[in-house]
Amino acid sequence: MIMNSIDLNNIGLKGESKQKSFEDLCMFLCCRELKITKIDSYQNQPGIETEPFEANGKKYGFQAKFFESGFANKQWNQIKDSIAGSKDNEASSENLKDQYPNNIFEKYKLDKVFIYINKDRTLYRRKKTQSEKLIEDLTKNYKAKIEYITEKDFLLKLSQPSNLDLAQLYFGVGDELGFINNSVNPNLLTFVQSSEYIELPFEDCKKNKIDKVSKEIILGASKIFLILGNPGSGKSVFMHKLLETFGGLDKKKQEEMKKVLIDNNAVPILINLKNCITDSLENILRGRKKDNRVNNQDLSFIYLFDGLDELNEEVADNILFQIYELSQKSDTKKIIISCRSGNINRLKAKTYFNKIIEYKIADLENKYINIFFKAKTQTDKKDKLKKLKKSNEHLIKDIKDILLIKLFWDTINELNESSSILDLFDKKIDLLLDNPEHKKNIENLNLLNSKKDAIIELNQDISFEFQKKFQFRFSQKDLQTLISKKFDRLDYKSINTILNYIADLFFEKSYSDNFTSESTHIYQHRRYQEYFFTQRLKFEYEKNPQIIRELKILSNREYFEELFLKYLKKEYKKENNLAGFLELNLIDVYLGKHKGFGVDDDYYMNSSEFIPALVAQDM
Repeated sequence: MIMNSIDLNNIGLKGESKQKSFEDLCMFLCCRELKITKIDSYQNQPGIETEPFEANGKKYGFQAKFFESGFANKQWNQIKDSIAGSKDNEASSENLKDQYPNNIFEKYKLDKVFIYINKDRTLYRRKKTQSEKLIEDLTKNYKAKIEYITEKDFLLKLSQPSNLDLAQLYFGVGDELGFINNSVNPNLLTFVQSSEYIELPFEDCKKNKIDKVSKEIILGASKIFLILGNPGSGKSVFMHKLLETFGGLDKKKQEEMKKVLIDNNAVPILINLKNCITDSLENILRGRKKDNRVNNQDLSFIYLFDGLDELNEEVADNILFQIYELSQKSDTKKIIISCRSGNINRLKAKTYFNKIIEYKIADLENKYINIFFKAKTQTDKKDKLKKLKKSNEHLIKDIKDILLIKLFWDTINELNESSSILDLFDKKIDLLLDNPEHKKNIENLNLLNSKKDAIIELNQDISFEFQKKFQFRFSQKDLQTLISKKFDRLDYKSINTILNYIADLFFEKSYSDNFTSESTHIYQHRRYQEYFFTQRLKFEYEKNPQIIRELKILSNREYFEELFLKYLKKEYKKENNLAGFLELNLIDVYLGKHKGFGVDDDYYMNSSEFIPALVAQDM
């Protein structure tokens, strides 16, 4: 049982202190308790770990107290000092509000505070300490609440199906059916469990609208499904939703979760196909099943393969062949694969599975922006939305996927009537770099000024170098080598500090590979990598236009038209680059989008010789 396998004193991710890992775990548990995705604030506020945050119409704070020794008077005094603040020695009033004017309830106007403690407070005493009594009196005075989450509470929470991924991540604990492990993204699962999660609309192959792809549809007659979507449409989020649904992660107790698995007669296993760049799918599945003891269970498997588009053609062929062999096994109940709509690997999948059923995540209408904003509490951003609906209708219409909606929320206060979709990425990156928590850290980096520009340029280098390899997961060693070559005067400590800084801003948490001890990194979303890559590609393209052929950019029409060309237009407008605009308009002519420049009839688009002639050109 999980409760017997967890020791809070042994918490820790590789490369993190116990205190930092404990704070991160508490952050996840707090978010899931309140059904929010994250806490948008920086750490180390007086008395609470972060700035106060709002959820469900109330104002919250939380503390994470990791004590190496027991939980007795000394520890209670520490908590009291954090909550009550210093006493006003001149105050003669018996009113605690007057005696402790700097308490967190007065300072932050909090309704409730969560206090997470790695020790059980009932083991060391029978009577309440003076500090505990003072805290209780303060909460009564301010009509606020304090909820203590101590050792036993942690064990109960981490035994819940919805938190099994955290038990595995922070303590290496697997449940007896073992379908949760390190490959599950805790941030995505937290988002799926939050009130901000939106049921995405779908289209079938005949463009018929489907409100949502339900469990019943997946468990229908077909064995193989392909979940399609544009960049940022929410494919990975939906795959985690399927994991939650088929794994019973939305249930309250493990017994209820097990019943879901038994009713489905299948265990869901989620594989991020990016991992197959460094290891075979067969090895990953074998290791996963062995580690989690599911090989001998009398259950079938539902395989969730996320990110077919993030493999190059050669690797994709190999993976699809392995998936085909998997589909022939009697214990394979369902296979669901996600892929970008315009990616060539989608066509490859259809050659392996001629009866594969496709569902595409449909473009989101404006009402989904309203649904997302309604789940939030910040009224200033809701007011800004009303203004932008009137002053920048074009921007609102262009926001058609869940990633853009989230970026729109994050950056809305920086937008105006002339902002475009590309500004969402630009402003988001600025907000991350200017965030107070990160801004203070950037000053410690051993870089020449402007350090902010140096960090952006380094991300451009990383994105460009790994795009050439069509690789989206980077080893720590490769990143260290790249940084040392770019800044050849740096010592080892400075290289690691810079890597840790950019990883904290833009990468998912670093987890050790299942089969090696080396950490790997990946951007929080592929769109970030593509945006940095686009910035560098503009520079390289202007030196050598043939680069877009060498990197096979033209074959990815979705990226070429929707991101690269739009980015060029945005930058050329800022630069007053008339020649650049002329060139882009000529490209539009070739794409059949523009009737100018003497081209009145797109006869060439119907010519059988046009494509071979275009491919044969030297740029």
